Amino acid sequence: MNSIYRQVKYSGMAAIALTMLAAVVIFAAFAIPAQAQTETLLYQFAGSPDGATPTAGPILKGTTLYGTTEHGGEANGDAYGIVYAISTTTGKETILYTFAYAIGQNGDGSAPLGGLVSDAHGDLYGTTAGGGAICNCGTVYKLTKSKKSYVETVLHSFSLGDDGGLPQYVTPVLDKLGNLYGTTYGGGGYQKQGHGV
Repeated sequence: MNSIYRQVKYSGMAAIALTMLAAVVIFAAFAIPAQAQTETLLYQFAGSPDGATPTAGPILKGTTLYGTTEHGGEANGDAYGIVYAISTTTGKETILYTFAYAIGQNGDGSAPLGGLVSDAHGDLYGTTAGGGAICNCGTVYKLTKSKKSYVETVLHSFSLGDDGGLPQYVTPVLDKLGNLYGTTYGGGGYQKQGHGV
């Protein structure tokens, strides 16, 4: 009795396996072939006076990509990073802003490691890990489009104190009211340890 039961059981499992295999073959025959993906090189950074070392992904507005590079540009003879635009249809790059890195009143930033965010007017916002009016502790900046170029406004220079500092790889978040949110790697007042804010 046991041997007959085992034979029936195995033959039933074999039938189920064959049925499943047939179903897979039928579904495979009707499956839509996957389209092959190809890569197209849109733009290649060349270094100063062009950008170099893009560390954050760009944003897309219409047919234009907007982004930053950590290095590149030649403001004051050095390479402190740029904000760029690249057409997705032509691959042409336009340098929108070159960072100058000046500590002091209205000091410019340097090393824009993070990405950009855009508001409804087309203004761009970002952070730099260095530069600023107080110390080499970074900035939050705004680029406003004028007739033929972009004008930078430093919205905040970090002090590495209670306000934080060194916003590394930070892409700000912009809400509907125009408030910007982000984090910093250093600074902060928690037990004076400087763990960021």
